[in-house]
Amino acid sequence: MKNGILLKVMGFIMFILGAVTMLVGAYSLAATIRTSAGPFYVFSAVLILASAATQLFGGYLGVAYSGYTAARHHCVPIAVIVIVLNLIAAFLSSRVSEAFSIASILQGLAVPALYLLGAWFSGRS
Repeated sequence: MKNGILLKVMGFIMFILGAVTMLVGAYSLAATIRTSAGPFYVFSAVLILASAATQLFGGYLGVAYSGYTAARHHCVPIAVIVIVLNLIAAFLSSRVSEAFSIASILQGLAVPALYLLGAWFSGRS
């Protein structure tokens, strides 16, 4: 596989998913504020927006730095932040719905984990 291809593809996917999640998160936050839900729900909606913004930014960095050795220094921390935010969001989602879904966690971690792998290998000289 050519150096940086995995990072570029996963960066593009993260960019698209981040943009869609930003739209859904903005709607969720507006609906939460409009219905006067509790602070836990508002915090969850803000966390969704923060995770989506980080994912959008990480996708941009992945496409911009694919193939460069600087990718490891820029993209790996973003990937770790996205993974942590996805784990927190999965935990909060399980608390709100009172149901634990391992499929949801794996789905939320698959793209950032592959992005992390692509950043790691793209950073090698």
